[in-house]
Amino acid sequence: MAIDGISFTNRARYFGLASGLDVDEIVRGLMQAERAPLDRLLQKRQILEWQQEDLRTINRMLRELDDLAFNLRLESAFAARHVSVSDAGAVSAAVTAGASLGTHTIRVHQLAQGLRLHSTVEVKDGTTLADLGFTNGISFRITRVGPGGDEESETITLDSNHTLRDVANVINSSASRLGIKAVYEPDLGRLFITSTATGSDVQFRFDDESGGSLNGFFSALGLSDRDGSPVQAGAVYAGQNAVFEYDGVLIERATNQFTAGGVTYTLHRADPAAEIVVAVGQDTDAVVERIKAFVTKYNEIVAHVNTKLLERRYYDYPPLTEAQRKEMEEEDIRLWQERARSGLLRGDAMLSSILSSLRQALGAVVSGTGSEYNSLASVGITTGPWSERGILHLDEAKLREALEQDPAGVAALFRQDGAGGERGLIHRVRDALKSGMERITDRVGTAGSSADLSAIGRQIGWLNDAIARTEERLARREEYYYRQFAALEAFISQANTQSMWLAQAFGAWWA
Repeated sequence: MAIDGISFTNRARYFGLASGLDVDEIVRGLMQAERAPLDRLLQKRQILEWQQEDLRTINRMLRELDDLAFNLRLESAFAARHVSVSDAGAVSAAVTAGASLGTHTIRVHQLAQGLRLHSTVEVKDGTTLADLGFTNGISFRITRVGPGGDEESETITLDSNHTLRDVANVINSSASRLGIKAVYEPDLGRLFITSTATGSDVQFRFDDESGGSLNGFFSALGLSDRDGSPVQAGAVYAGQNAVFEYDGVLIERATNQFTAGGVTYTLHRADPAAEIVVAVGQDTDAVVERIKAFVTKYNEIVAHVNTKLLERRYYDYPPLTEAQRKEMEEEDIRLWQERARSGLLRGDAMLSSILSSLRQALGAVVSGTGSEYNSLASVGITTGPWSERGILHLDEAKLREALEQDPAGVAALFRQDGAGGERGLIHRVRDALKSGMERITDRVGTAGSSADLSAIGRQIGWLNDAIARTEERLARREEYYYRQFAALEAFISQANTQSMWLAQAFGAWWA
């Protein structure tokens, strides 16, 4: 059923053949006057939908501010740390929020390593064991020896036609579960055998199972350990622990990574003569950025809501009807709609109250912090002149100074738990935001809700019912007009028929 003032039924339209009247045009004119009540209902609904949209936008902005406030409420928000290392090539450090502040020294005596065996004789790619003199192949067992003496083994069987590339593949497929890996580098002609783990507890043994040929194979390759000593069957070869000094204390670890005081260190280079200095400090930049983000979003909300509260209402610019839109250019429609939407929340008491609650929450003094920093003004966040209507101004230098002098006091200002005057600003702001969002939701509901029981939602529902009833009434009225014109056409057609009969009769009589 159309609601554009042209048609409310699906019947075919026609011109009056007998009367010569443009029935469609006449009915359209009659219906245009009849549809005025429908247009008013549609305009009322449009205004409510615009108000609903504007208020939901504000609610979304409040929710975004609440998310930022929640992040500031967390302990980690004011416990951000930065770490500097005097020689990042030797030691790197990653810091977590809340890490202990201070300076530490590290001397790396030895890096942790795993098993490291390598061949010293170049063997070209494609060379087989037979080429090396092992025509019967080789069989040996790789055993991982655990810290408690427990052992795990895998047997490696090599054919005479295996190349060193094949040797590496067989070791990897058969013994990978032991934590050992072999690589043949064809460009170097070398075989490398390493463990996946590091530390002195990583121990391996290679036992001959081919009648004494394993040592000959190792010798043919020039297989050596990390110290350059020849590898022998039956001997145990191990990794090594990292050995370092941390603040003068000698420590061993199985890996090159350790954590102390909330800082994770990774050792990269051993040099006992080099003292590495690590400094952990307050990451003032991170805290400032979080507070700036909160202030920026707060100011965005204040500016937006104040604009809505002060917008001029143009009562001479109601929402356009469909008929009016069809007679206008796109630019004219846009300009009209801007004025039609303007001022729909002008002087809104609820929005004024929400802004007032937020200002009060942020403007209060927090007691019990044990610090001189007990208000936003004390850390460089102040309101501007009255004409700015609550916009906050952030003195970044003053905020940084406060954070550097008393980070715990500034943190307490924002996030201190307590009741009444001891409640931190962020808790107060979140209380005000929660109340404000609930009030807006009660008024306009939530987008996408299947059943909108909010105040405006109920009004829109009532208007939808009224619009449907009015459309049905107009459709019946339009049908009535067409029936009247159809009757008129029938009457005129009958009169014309009678007139023609009389004319023919008189014509015959006079003839």
